[in-house]
Amino acid sequence: MGNIDDFKANLLGGGARANQFRITITPPPGIAIGLDVRRTSFLVTAAAIPAIEMNFFEVPFRGRVIHYPGDRPAPADWTTTFYNDTDFMIKTAMERWSNGINDFAENTGTSNPADYQADLIVEQLDRDDTILKTYLLRNCFPTTIGEIALSNENQDAIGKFEDIIITGGQNFIEDNLPEATLGIIVIFAVLPLIKIKKMRELLANNTEKGLVCWITFLSTLLFPILSIELFSGINTHIWTGIIFGFLMSLMIEKTKTSS
Repeated sequence: MGNIDDFKANLLGGGARANQFRITITPPPGIAIGLDVRRTSFLVTAAAIPAIEMNFFEVPFRGRVIHYPGDRPAPADWTTTFYNDTDFMIKTAMERWSNGINDFAENTGTSNPADYQADLIVEQLDRDDTILKTYLLRNCFPTTIGEIALSNENQDAIGKFEDIIITGGQNFIEDNLPEATLGIIVIFAVLPLIKIKKMRELLANNTEKGLVCWITFLSTLLFPILSIELFSGINTHIWTGIIFGFLMSLMIEKTKTSS
């Protein structure tokens, strides 16, 4: 019979901790919802690794019942809980997503699934932030945006709400998916949001605005890759590119005003 030391030796890494996880929700390509992906990842307070099910059927034989595997049912709804911050960023984004699928006022909406469906990533992390396991949920969209309970009796608490998201039946499970691969998944998810043709038209019609647009776009790509250390412990990232584009806009505007 094993002892405590045997148990500890067989529980590799001290066990996977349920509070070490990361959720990445990419916005739908065809609906502008204003979702900050990075902030959303921080404000998820509860989620779940999705269950995997398989149906079965019974075949009676001489007084016995034999079980055979059947088909896979549609994946169960996936529920996550968010902290609600003071600008209601996630709540508003989810409401816009839902309204883009079916508008409250006009009962119209986006009909192309590719426009309103998006991918979700669920990662189980180790205590050193290493990715232990990755689940990719494909073709998702919200079905229920939960209430936020309000009460005069609530003390020392931040508002929360649940979001029930239905998946499109294409869930992929990847063991230790490299971060580069996850980056590629996110890039392909947001590629439809980049309007290169409109950026070219803007440059052709208005040189100043077109330059600002292209400089900001290229800066947000290059600064995170270069990761230049600006100050001690502070490196360039996507926000550096946005700020750089904003400063270029101010400089161009100031030059125009002076001339």
